[in-house]
Amino acid sequence: MTINWGILDPNAAQRGAEMSQAIFDRFRADRVRGATGAALQELMADPNAAPASLNALARLAPDAAAHLVQFQQARQDRSRETQFRNALADYYGAGAGMNALMPQRPIAGQATEPPPPISDAPPPPADWRARIGRSGVDAALSTANVNGATANNMPDVPVTSGRAMVPVDPNAMLPDDMQADMTGQSPQADTPLPPEIERAANSPDPNARNAAFRRMMQIDPVQAMKIQSEEREHTLDAMEDSVKAFRWASEALSNAGDDATYKQILARVEQATAPLGIDIRSMVPGTHPGPEGIRQLQLQALDISQRLAAIDRRFTAEARIADIEADNERQDRNTESLIRERERRTGIAQQRAETSASRERRLSAGSGKRGGNAPAKVKPGEPVAVGPDGSRMVVRGGQWVPAQ
Repeated sequence: MTINWGILDPNAAQRGAEMSQAIFDRFRADRVRGATGAALQELMADPNAAPASLNALARLAPDAAAHLVQFQQARQDRSRETQFRNALADYYGAGAGMNALMPQRPIAGQATEPPPPISDAPPPPADWRARIGRSGVDAALSTANVNGATANNMPDVPVTSGRAMVPVDPNAMLPDDMQADMTGQSPQADTPLPPEIERAANSPDPNARNAAFRRMMQIDPVQAMKIQSEEREHTLDAMEDSVKAFRWASEALSNAGDDATYKQILARVEQATAPLGIDIRSMVPGTHPGPEGIRQLQLQALDISQRLAAIDRRFTAEARIADIEADNERQDRNTESLIRERERRTGIAQQRAETSASRERRLSAGSGKRGGNAPAKVKPGEPVAVGPDGSRMVVRGGQWVPAQ
């Protein structure tokens, strides 16, 4: 028989409790690790979701759940910021409506990028020449030389018929019958524009700009409205700067007596306004327009300033009219309230007057509780007194009243 000397150890119970606690802690750590992994997996799959595993983790380890919630919020914030920046890029990429006085060229020193291609059509296949063959274009390019054009510098054109095309001078106009013979089609009076040119003519697209603004409104309405307000203020400031530059240029150019002086003044004005992004040459003539042209230029500047002043006066007048109308409405409400109060008090006074008159009539008719002023009837055996004027008096209610 083996003797278990451990039962004689006084710390055996404590070591057993510590071992049990260690096993429980390890089990709990495994559960927390598993719940954390499940919650992270769900959050990575859908950052905007509220996974059930996160609730389970909150019951096991609130601190870890709180960190995961902060992580989720940070991801959502970054995602919203990215979406907002993309929408903002589309908003400005769609092109803002430019004012007639706004500069049509970039500011001096500003980096410019080439415009993106308008057409979204795929490029032609690399083996398109092999598909066409020696007939048509290749045959025409290899057999003719018109105005110095050869097979290497002639433009590529598609084949429109099965016959070999004869190269012609591109600057010469062909009769309609020859065009029909070469193309196999009758001439058309109105040819629709290609889709690339039609899209370019319609750019910037206001619908795309509005759609981008709606996306920004869904993500961050306050920031979107702030950007729109700042853009409007910037546009108005740019308009005002353009008007001031035009007036200044008109005043400066009016001092020029000849074309050379006019061009010198215009160069100085352009040098001063170019850093502001204002193309002054698009607003004023490039050469001296003569006395009548200078006068018309000054009149145009005055008309522009007067229009802005009229707009300011109209806005001010509208604001004053709105204030006056609001004051009138308040005064009308106050007057109506006073009239209603006066009518109420008048009604109360009339009611009191009618009550008093009715009471006086009852008293005078002897219908009051104390008999009124009518002579009282003398009962048999009732004492009667005679006044100094010979009138008879009788007691009623503890008072002497006239008797019949």
